[in-house]
Amino acid sequence: MKTERTFLWLRLLFFLFFILPSVDGLGDSLDRWQARAPFFEGAPVKILYGNGIFIAPGESGAIYTSTDGEEWKERSPGTGQALWDAAYGSGAFVAVGKGGTILTSPDGEKWTRSDSGAHLDLHGVAYGAEIFVAVGNSGLILTSPDGLTWSAKDSGTHQGLKQIAFGDGTFVAVGEKGTILTSADGEAWTERKSSTGGDLKGIAFGRKTFVAVGETILTSSNGAAWTDKGARTNHRFFGIAYGSGVFAAVADNGIIFTSSDGSEWTPRDSGTHLTLYGIAHGKEKFLASGEKGILLQTQPVPSPRISVSSTSLDFGSVSLGESSSTNLTVRNTGTANLIIRQITFSGANTLDFGSRNDTCGGATLAPSQNCTVQIVFSPRSTGSKNATLSIASNDPDTPTQTVSLSGTGTDGAVIVSSGSTGSFCFISTSVQGTGLEGYLDILRKFRDVVLLRSHFGGTLVDSYYRHSPDLARAIERHDFFKKAVALGIVYPLAGFAYVTLHTSPAEKAFLVLLMAGVMLGGWRLMGKSTWPKSFKVRSLISQWLRRGHIINQVNQGDVAYFLNM
Repeated sequence: MKTERTFLWLRLLFFLFFILPSVDGLGDSLDRWQARAPFFEGAPVKILYGNGIFIAPGESGAIYTSTDGEEWKERSPGTGQALWDAAYGSGAFVAVGKGGTILTSPDGEKWTRSDSGAHLDLHGVAYGAEIFVAVGNSGLILTSPDGLTWSAKDSGTHQGLKQIAFGDGTFVAVGEKGTILTSADGEAWTERKSSTGGDLKGIAFGRKTFVAVGETILTSSNGAAWTDKGARTNHRFFGIAYGSGVFAAVADNGIIFTSSDGSEWTPRDSGTHLTLYGIAHGKEKFLASGEKGILLQTQPVPSPRISVSSTSLDFGSVSLGESSSTNLTVRNTGTANLIIRQITFSGANTLDFGSRNDTCGGATLAPSQNCTVQIVFSPRSTGSKNATLSIASNDPDTPTQTVSLSGTGTDGAVIVSSGSTGSFCFISTSVQGTGLEGYLDILRKFRDVVLLRSHFGGTLVDSYYRHSPDLARAIERHDFFKKAVALGIVYPLAGFAYVTLHTSPAEKAFLVLLMAGVMLGGWRLMGKSTWPKSFKVRSLISQWLRRGHIINQVNQGDVAYFLNM
């Protein structure tokens, strides 16, 4: 009986630890590599992903394709030469291999041999900057705009080159004895110091970082300066790929290491001791291949992905004193929650652009969800205006999504609220020629950031712009009154606005009430002043006050808003 119980406990423990899936999310996906049926003939293959399909060229000369990484079809290009790498770009696949072999295909199914003009082995190929670049033995580098016609380039080295990658406008090729070459166009190449004398077999780019692997692991932000990160691995790596915010590198004895930044690496359980030569990322999962045709696959690795409705907003021509606005939609097209951390403006004309009705800042978007933010262009002066909107998020591939902003300011009334008719603005008219024009930027920001975000503030702004033209016309021909308004109203209001934008919620609530009192008292004093008989300012102000546009609009919701700004 005791023996049977022990056996039952062992079976239960085996079930819990080896059968039941883990709930660690990302760690689970990368720790559980599922073995798939080995490739035909058991020959080692490399794997790449492009144009929606996986491509696996092999040492047997065959090429395998799959739309999901599980069901594969063998393609027979008929060369009989070993194939070691492939790339996709400009509507074509290119595979390279032994004796300068180069094959091209529009769809991965039918392959045609191209004349490379070379007889040395080619080990790697990449596409970028509108060209293919293939690398091989004795420093061989070939380039092609279409994969059909190829020309040799001077690499400046006789060391064998094993792999190449393109990222952030730069090609980086790696090879024997720590050789690293970089080029912006594939034509001129520069050798870089790698801090290692060991062979480098693979390279990948992701998160603004190049990671090269071989007898060690190296990282670089620009391809020029490199840092050794593999001193404690004690393995020979043969391939590396990036995807879903993760670098994954494969090595001898079935070793797989992963890293989110290329610096700190975590060993994963591949479930095999066979050497792994190739790895690729596509459709949110990793595939690894190696000895005896072995093929491993992870479950999808969740990752957020930011998408915007437009990466460029042109507001066209807008008169001074008017505003133009448009909504920008931000969507999460990934498979994990997208966190919008911050939305900022930068550039030469930042003050001419602003935002309101922002539902994105600080938002967490589930997959397929979206948010919107209204972008406003209010030119302060004539001429072309440009700025950049930056959206920071937890998207590992695009941590900062940028949107270029442009518009042109043209002659017209001076800065007024969006949605107004563009006629004279009382405050803007008062500061013309006084040297206080710069304070309009502060007042506009206060209007957009504070007032227009509440019912009370919106009512105050609308009321102001309804009566502003009459008041503006009343003072525009009298310098004394313009200066009186500029110094007596604009200057204090600008100071109040600046302080409000940089204070705590409780302080803001007090200042808002103080502003209402000051404005009410000021208007009453102005209404009682002695004005020329031709002015109808007193009656205008009296009507405005009697209608109760300001005080009567205050309600509990507005107070709550200001307390929580």
